[in-house]
Amino acid sequence: PVESPVTLLDGIHWMLAALADDGPLLATVDDAQWADPDSLQVLAYLVPRLQSLRMTVVLSTRLGELDHPGLRHALEGGAERLQPGPLSVGAISTLVREVLAAEGTEAFVEACHDSTGGNPFLVGALLDELHRTGVAPTDRSAHRVKLLGPRSVSTAIVARLAVLPEGAID
Repeated sequence: PVESPVTLLDGIHWMLAALADDGPLLATVDDAQWADPDSLQVLAYLVPRLQSLRMTVVLSTRLGELDHPGLRHALEGGAERLQPGPLSVGAISTLVREVLAAEGTEAFVEACHDSTGGNPFLVGALLDELHRTGVAPTDRSAHRVKLLGPRSVSTAIVARLAVLPEGAID
């Protein structure tokens, strides 16, 4: 227990400042749209003070979820918004080479791009499934990409739908 929340927030700030003195510091917050009120309070306290530290905070949210009122308030102190676009065909080609350990043909890579829209999560799940099932990145395999529904994608979607409010599935 602390006498006041400001004491705790100040303590967190100075702890991070001490860590940042040792070298640049990166703090990440994934799915920030689900942050609890205490975490949002810490962010609101830290964000305006980051310029004095060798520290960067990176928050990720689902698309459109930055409008969460508590999150918007927490970031008012000077956040920069970045919204990466989909992966390019070239980026997917690189991932095909890394995940499948072989150079993908143009038709295969384009099939991966077309069936995922360049969404990094979907590309990763698709390539994991292709690797798991031993599909080679060839022209002959390109048609299989469009037929394949990665189990990891469907599992992740079902899990995400389960935590959404009533009516979200509709």
